[in-house]
Amino acid sequence: MNEYGYWLDSREALTQGERGEALTEPRPAWLHLDRTQEQSRKLLKAVFPRHLVDAALTEEPRPRWQWDGDRALLLILRGINFNPGKEAEDMVSLRCMVSDRNLVTLAGQGLKSVKEAAEKLGKPGEGASTWQVLGDILRNLIRGADEHLKHLTEELLDMEGDWLERKRDLRSTVLVLERKLISLRRYLEPQQGMLEDLTDELEDELEAEPLRLLLDIQDRMTRLLESLNLLRERIKLLRDDMNAERDAQMNKTLYLLSIVTALFLPLSVITGYFGMNVGGLPWVEDKDGWLWVSALMGGCFVLSGLLMWWRRWF
Repeated sequence: MNEYGYWLDSREALTQGERGEALTEPRPAWLHLDRTQEQSRKLLKAVFPRHLVDAALTEEPRPRWQWDGDRALLLILRGINFNPGKEAEDMVSLRCMVSDRNLVTLAGQGLKSVKEAAEKLGKPGEGASTWQVLGDILRNLIRGADEHLKHLTEELLDMEGDWLERKRDLRSTVLVLERKLISLRRYLEPQQGMLEDLTDELEDELEAEPLRLLLDIQDRMTRLLESLNLLRERIKLLRDDMNAERDAQMNKTLYLLSIVTALFLPLSVITGYFGMNVGGLPWVEDKDGWLWVSALMGGCFVLSGLLMWWRRWF
């Protein structure tokens, strides 16, 4: 992943030499760094408090925020992994350190939301502040998750149509989709809670522009999480419908077996009775005994069927 940076007051890309000095210059700048590089750690420690840098470079962190007074705000979030060969739900960690003068973003691999924000800076228009660039990055982060969620929704629509038209067994496919949503929820729900906590705690600390930005991001994250939960509920309904259909088929089969068992139960009693090896059994010496027993069994079978039909058991 290449490092890059911009002077935000002129939208000019930073040269290699300017990147190392950007954070100490009075001009507002945005640097995007590879957090896996040791030079990134050295650069940050020269400008930001050590505890803030250590928190930003922690491996596999949960979504969190940390406020260092007037110096910087640290935000750690995750975005959809759109890198080739990667699972989208294996989300990429993005760490942002922002103040009125500087914005530093850190990632260990490419992130679509950061690239889109960088491309937007190259377009003509008014100058951007560090908070505006941060807002673009976070909105792109949420938009990427929303696009992925729409893709999963389309998958679910295909499953629902396939189930209603053909009654195919889709339990394994539904399970895969549900696992994807659980993985997304694992990261998105803590992020939404983190943003709520951030805006509540820093409502009196932040200026109007940063606070408005964070409230907008919080609202977008809340709506995204609501869409995710709605999709999970639809999956649950589909799975419940498939389970109900399977149970109905099983109950129908068991009912049919019960009817057959009930019809042949009298026959089993008769054969068991005449199969006893004791003296005095009727028709043992009668040459027509087999016919009498067969007639008795046939009559019991017909009577049992008529009784079940009368009771509307079938």
